[in-house]
Amino acid sequence: MPDIYDDLLCGPGGSPGRDVVDQINENTEEIGKKENDLGLPAEDGSILTSDITGVRRWVKIGTIEATFLDLVDTPPTYSGFRFAKLMVNADEDGVSYDTTQYETWLGVPSANDTVLTSDVVGNRNWRSVFFKDQFITESLGSTDAFKPVTLNLNGKLDPSFMEFQGFTYIADWTPTPSNEYPNPVGFDPGSFWVLQIPESFEEITHNGEIVTHNGETLYYITNADGTYTFQTGDLAGQTARNGDYLLLGKARWGLLKSGIDPNLYYRLDGSTAIT
Repeated sequence: MPDIYDDLLCGPGGSPGRDVVDQINENTEEIGKKENDLGLPAEDGSILTSDITGVRRWVKIGTIEATFLDLVDTPPTYSGFRFAKLMVNADEDGVSYDTTQYETWLGVPSANDTVLTSDVVGNRNWRSVFFKDQFITESLGSTDAFKPVTLNLNGKLDPSFMEFQGFTYIADWTPTPSNEYPNPVGFDPGSFWVLQIPESFEEITHNGEIVTHNGETLYYITNADGTYTFQTGDLAGQTARNGDYLLLGKARWGLLKSGIDPNLYYRLDGSTAIT
């Protein structure tokens, strides 16, 4: 019995069977190019998608897994463009990276009250700043240490910022061993008293009466040259003379020499020195 395949292969005369086989082979090659059985999509509204290599799959409409880089008018990569900005390209048909004006990695600032600043060419950096509500117009003492200062409503620097507000004359003062310094309470730094040094062994008076102690009259203790040497306190060991200034400082007393020596000044006619 003739082989049916042979008859199909050769056929009457040989050629028709070969045509059929060739067609089957061609169809088989085409089938090989098709996907394996994808079956039905898992959800309604799905479409068949393909990548450029021919791999196809079902994807639900509205959930296509594409990225910004997949668009035809966007840059192809993110690599090398950290913190870069996008701008419309020169042809105005897409976007590209601005490679001249994007920040280098600055990280986070190292302190509070820090702002990002820039110069006119785009160099940026973190800088510490003081905000308007941090400035003070007057000092309340050590609690205001290191705060920024601004002028007051009069456009002037408030006197509270200075160690003292200039020199203010209070009164004459005569030091004695039992009371060498005036009471500083209520007086600002910069207040001063003009020293009145009596002659040696002058009696101490108070309200016009001679002061005594244990029945004995008290005398000013002065040096033979009419000066007074402080025995205690900030000025212990320092010698003052008549007309010197006892100056109240921020934390201590000071002695300011008057600098006037009458023997150096002459009368207007040049005759004799003023004594």
